[in-house]
Amino acid sequence: MRGDGRVTCSKACTGVHRLGSILTLTARPAANYDFDQWSGACIGVVPSCPVALDRSAALTASFLGERRELVVSVGGPGEVRRTPAGIDCGASNYLCTLSARFGSLITLTPTANGDGRFGGWDGACAQAGAGACTLQIDNSGPETAAAFGHSAPLPGDQPLTITPPWAHVTSQPAGIDCPLICTASYTSGTLVTLHQTDYGQWGGACRGSNLDRCAIVVDAPTEVAIAPAPPPPEEEPPSAQIEITVSGPGLIRSSDGGLHCGRSRQAQTQCGEVFGVGGGRVMRLMTRARAGAHFARWGGACRRAPRVCTLQPQNQQVLQITALFRSQSLSR
Repeated sequence: MRGDGRVTCSKACTGVHRLGSILTLTARPAANYDFDQWSGACIGVVPSCPVALDRSAALTASFLGERRELVVSVGGPGEVRRTPAGIDCGASNYLCTLSARFGSLITLTPTANGDGRFGGWDGACAQAGAGACTLQIDNSGPETAAAFGHSAPLPGDQPLTITPPWAHVTSQPAGIDCPLICTASYTSGTLVTLHQTDYGQWGGACRGSNLDRCAIVVDAPTEVAIAPAPPPPEEEPPSAQIEITVSGPGLIRSSDGGLHCGRSRQAQTQCGEVFGVGGGRVMRLMTRARAGAHFARWGGACRRAPRVCTLQPQNQQVLQITALFRSQSLSR
């Protein structure tokens, strides 16, 4: 966190400044982290905050790890789950991805179906053996595949078939090189990892999407399907993001009721809103100072605006706004 050249801190720090001066603090996240919010003398989600030093002030800047995607696939008669909820992949379930914060620990638990047995992991969990896997979310976002076989495997060589026959799939160990070779036989109990280049959705004996690999224990005739990737989500209606940080004894409210940011009798932390745009829609931000204080100034997208700031956001804009309230007795 940085101020006007006289305050720089990464944990906890204090500084002495002239009574009545204004100190602008800016929260700067380290690599792989995002600024989350202010609390204390500043309330809000804009990383810059002007603080009027009318009295001693204490504030905290909070940071969270950036979001990464954890991706799982499941091959064979079993499921992989995360507790608490977030992943439930396998059987008929396709909840195989999870957005998680950088640095967080995620535990994945494999559970065989009634006729199944867990055979092992591939990918990021390869060293976890035959039990649960705990991953720390890193820069790249981990990817892993869980392989299940049958509790009563069939003896001898067993066929593995890829459909449709024009899918682009290879295997490790070698054998499948589809669309040229889409059926191969393996010694019963062989753990086979399949890789696809179409980035479609796994089907048949495999479950998952957004992951090019699926691992499976081939110990019975097995068929794995590649379905087309699901269509992209429908386009979101046009909108803008409004973000506010408020300093001092006052409250900012929006004309549509979606924002209540600052301090009235207590902290109110509705400091961000997705605002639908188009049709000439405008948003008005209104100030309300507590007794003994007054509104001093806007910053950011409302800079130099009167007490009521009128905005007409455009599609995909991110408008960041700061508001400063200060004591009547020390205002200048």
